[in-house]
Amino acid sequence: MTATSTNAPLTRTRRRVAADDTAPSRSMTPEVSATILAVSAVVVGGVTGLPSYGVFLGWAAASLAQRAGIRSGVLVRCLIAGSALGTVCLLGSSALGVLLGPGVPAWVSAAVALVVVNPLLILLGRSVRFTAVPAMFIGFSSLLAIHFGSTLPLTDSILGALLVALATNLAGVGVNWLGTRMTPDTKPRAASRGAARPDSRLRA
Repeated sequence: MTATSTNAPLTRTRRRVAADDTAPSRSMTPEVSATILAVSAVVVGGVTGLPSYGVFLGWAAASLAQRAGIRSGVLVRCLIAGSALGTVCLLGSSALGVLLGPGVPAWVSAAVALVVVNPLLILLGRSVRFTAVPAMFIGFSSLLAIHFGSTLPLTDSILGALLVALATNLAGVGVNWLGTRMTPDTKPRAASRGAARPDSRLRA
């Protein structure tokens, strides 16, 4: 077998990769897709009264989980678990406030409830089904921020705040999924470049 016939398949592979690189992409750039989705989240939040920051927090959690190789099922479970533990913390703080009476500051009962709930959150993170501990903190903090900071009347109740926190966080996960579909993926192209490199055995 001659050297020309041996290198012919590699030459054709290089030409195909070069053609792929020069072909115009119909996908959006990350800057355009992220901007469109971010503006859409703000507009929807402004029209419906839902807190847009809950969507952005869920989006950030999904993006970090994707980069860390965490499966979406684990991420969703951790967001839900964080919001559920936040609900327990609020309910416990409210019950302690009634028990201790109005003479005790509200932050005392909140601190006591947090001393109980926070270790539970960390302990739950040791399970293989809840390994995304930062996502649990995002769900937890989203619930507290929505309950105490949102102007939506539904969020005045703890259950209403839980529903809104879950809806906005999970909407953020969906926004991240849309972003990955709208943005070109360069990984297969990088793999093609790697496949186009001449084999060391052929060079020998």
